[in-house]
Amino acid sequence: MLADAGSCATLDAYACNWLSGPTLAALSPHRPFTIQQEVSLIAETEPTPGFGHPVHTRGMMKFGQPDLITGVPADRIQDTAQILNHLARMLAEGHILVPGQQLRFDGRRTLAVTPYAPDTTTPDVNLNNDGLLLVEV
Repeated sequence: MLADAGSCATLDAYACNWLSGPTLAALSPHRPFTIQQEVSLIAETEPTPGFGHPVHTRGMMKFGQPDLITGVPADRIQDTAQILNHLARMLAEGHILVPGQQLRFDGRRTLAVTPYAPDTTTPDVNLNNDGLLLVEV
């Protein structure tokens, strides 16, 4: 509707993603659900001492779910992004993550779910939503 009305660009404010008018017009309302089109994944370029590079979602508010954040060394950003995309899709489909829950990935990594509360060791990434912090166990 927005593209048909002549918009040249539309902002998906939750995911911080701009769509051009032609791109928006080309989206089928019957397209398959793809988490990467609905939620942005951000890897901050500056690491926080003792935390690493913050990697987090933006846009989970669309699904009534908290955004996800974790901190990793630069060489694990890509693997971590895949994990967050997987968890974001699960949350978007109605799964629930609760503080205290532990998640095992690839038989190597275990992440504990905790509430996200920025402090001296956890950076504030200015989420516009509640968040869950995933901490390596």
